[in-house]
Order: sequence, then C-alpha cells, then structure tokens
Amino acid sequence: MTRYIFTIFFFLCWSTLSCPLASGNQPDGPFLDIIGIEGEVFLLNNEGIQTYLTDEDNLKVGYMIGVAEYSFIDIAYEKSRDNVTRIRGRSLLLIRAVHPTSLYMEYGDLFARLNRLPEGAPFEVMTPASAVSVCGSVFRVTHRADRTTVYNFFSNAVYVYGLNEEGSVISETPISLEKHDKTRIENFSLPKNPSPMTGGEMLQCQYLAVSVDQSAASVLAGAGIVKALKRNVSKTMRNSLDKIYRQTSRSPEPEHIAVRRPKIFFARPRCKK
Repeated sequence: MTRYIFTIFFFLCWSTLSCPLASGNQPDGPFLDIIGIEGEVFLLNNEGIQTYLTDEDNLKVGYMIGVAEYSFIDIAYEKSRDNVTRIRGRSLLLIRAVHPTSLYMEYGDLFARLNRLPEGAPFEVMTPASAVSVCGSVFRVTHRADRTTVYNFFSNAVYVYGLNEEGSVISETPISLEKHDKTRIENFSLPKNPSPMTGGEMLQCQYLAVSVDQSAASVLAGAGIVKALKRNVSKTMRNSLDKIYRQTSRSPEPEHIAVRRPKIFFARPRCKK
C-alpha cells in the first residue's frame, strides 16, 4: 500500500512539473471542456503518445487525440453542455478549430449531440473520405477501412460531401440526410444515396444519446446546476441497449494506434446567420 501511494504521489508531482496540460500550465485561448473519460485516451504528437488525458485537462486547437479500444472521451463546447461529442475507440482525431468547430478524424467513431450551436456557427467533421457539416443535429460519423458512414438521428438535416485526393469537395451539391437516414462514402468518391438506418443502428444512436446526456447532466449536477435528462430511460432499457451496443460495435482496427499528422481538409456549407 505504501508503495502504491508513493507511486501515485510521484506521478502527480511529475505531471504538475512536466505535463503541458497540468494545472498551472493550461493552454491559452479557447478550449474544449472534457466532461468524461473512460478507458485510455491520449494526447498525441508526431513522436507518439505524449500524455494520458483526464477529465481535469483542457483541450485546444492543434491537439491530436487518440482513443484506445473500449474507451471514449466526452467533450463539451460551453458551460451549458448543450453541445457535446463522444469520440469512441479506436479513434484518431485532430482539433482544427473551436468556434466554429472543425474536427478531422483520421479513423474512428464520433457521436455528436448538438442542441444549441452559436448562431451562424457550423459544426464540421472531416474524414479522409468526406466532409460533414451541420448547423445543429444529433448524428454519428464512423470511418473504418477507407469507408465513412454518416447517420442522422435527428430532424435537422446533415450535409455530406465527398472529397477527392487533394481534399477538395467533389461536388458543390451535398447529400442531405433527413431524420434516421444514413449514407456511406468510399475514399475519393461521392456519397451514396441516403438509405434508412437499421433498427440496430438506431438503438446504438439511442444508447449514445442517453449516455452523453447522462454525462452532461452529471457534470452540471456536480457544479450545483440541476438539469433533468432529456430522455427518461429505465435501467432495464439502458442495460438492454448497452448489451446490443457492445455486441454490434466491435472495431476492426489493428491493435496499435496509428500516430501521424493527418491532412487538413476544408468543409462547407456555412450556416446562415
């Protein structure tokens, strides 16, 4: 026990003096708020893993985040926690901009619950195959094995563009996903025509929406702000959704996390003010 306590004390001292995210060394400028972490989540650079992330850390533009398998990180964009994303393993994601938000996902799984974006500020997610732009919605983006799949779980439209090898939009006319629509994009091609989400895909999105709401609500409650969950889901249903989610969400990614600076893309359209 003494050795265990000493190890923790040594790590805390080291992180305070050396870690760029430690207390007293927080980055300047706008940042994203980590409201929850499960498993192993890393801050990466070109040489490899720089440090483990915790919910005490802050994020800023230019940070590259690696999420190990069976892990996730929940990120909020303001104190109200109205706009939250969950990045699940295995994922490699680059923060390009904060307000408006622009993210590049080399590979992985991102779920966004965006209830109240700032007026005129789009939310963009890029992958090697696509550019996804919304003005507020609940959606999911996955990229595995040169294929991006986009799911819209809400009534607000999600706009999806295909990208060429240079990272430019292939067509100025996007595919528009309505509620419970999905599309897939192979690398350097146009998105496929929308098709309905399956029952299993909708259950996965429902599970994620409930879990993200719980994460946001628990942080708000901890800060002394009482906010009811938007979805009242019984414990039995949550357990059922959790079982289905884990059975259908196995990642085909290899055992290692690739570490390389991804190419930066440009996405549109812009939201009207």
